[in-house]
Amino acid sequence: MKRRNRKIHFRFTEEEYFQITKNVKENSYISISEFVRHKLLERDTLLLEKIYENNKLLKKVISMIQDSAL
Repeated sequence: MKRRNRKIHFRFTEEEYFQITKNVKENSYISISEFVRHKLLERDTLLLEKIYENNKLLKKVISMIQDSAL
């Protein structure tokens, strides 16, 4: 079975591209794709943290409602 590498294409404005290449150089990332992967992972992690916090808050509200119903 042949494994195919799929490339993800992003569209950046010239300013965004300049910013990304600057960050890549400053933070010594190997490539732009690694930088993008890192940023996507960072974003996903923040989303998961938000979901976790919202779930904790939701559980607290549910327990308060259950306590007041008793």
